[in-house]
Amino acid sequence: MVSTVHPRTQAFRSRLPSADGRIAEWLTFDNMHHQWLLLAACFWVLFMFMVASKFITLTFKDPDGSLKTYFKFFIVRDPFERLISAFKDKFVHNPRFEPWYKHEIAPGIIRKYRRNRTETRGIQFEDFVRYLGDPNHRWLDLQFGDHIIHWVTYVELCAPCEITYSVVGHHETLEDDAPYILREAGIDHLVSYPTIPLGITAYNRTKVERYFLGISKRDIRRLYARFEGDFKLFGYQKPEFLLN
Repeated sequence: MVSTVHPRTQAFRSRLPSADGRIAEWLTFDNMHHQWLLLAACFWVLFMFMVASKFITLTFKDPDGSLKTYFKFFIVRDPFERLISAFKDKFVHNPRFEPWYKHEIAPGIIRKYRRNRTETRGIQFEDFVRYLGDPNHRWLDLQFGDHIIHWVTYVELCAPCEITYSVVGHHETLEDDAPYILREAGIDHLVSYPTIPLGITAYNRTKVERYFLGISKRDIRRLYARFEGDFKLFGYQKPEFLLN
């Protein structure tokens, strides 16, 4: 059988501790998760375009209509897993069409929040956590502009206390929630959601523990204090295993 593994990937795996292959398996799964999320994001862009087109027509017919006439939804995720995903996507994978995350935002966070000034590596998750948990983070937010939408709280971003949403879905139950949203929007006959790989949207405590390993309890508690509203409002358990 001919191997389909890229030589660079194979060489990297060979340097990993075996541990029954669990580490290599986790890395492969994590990369697949990232690729699937990109596919899912493309789907939601298409979906929103279709829904927006539908309601643009309604708006022109009813110029005095309000937000109540719209089908409104958003998808939530465990707040800490969401931050890990944002960090990976914007600072680790860093798409070429979004260079400002790596070349402008990351250096700004490092200058302000890195404890070890002799450390020369790029932005680390600890730097990101300290920035987000800082009660005075807003002065940097103003410099970063709209790019912060990937990590502001759902309460700030989606205003669920001011807007009555038709549906609030959960990433962890997306297999059920996505088809429901399409049906409620009335376009399930036009589009279907990409097949979800088994277990890929489930909460991954191992990954969360791995990313927060070595970060001080003080910094984690400050981060939780900022995102506590998201945890409570959308039914996510308080991560006691990180806080105590």
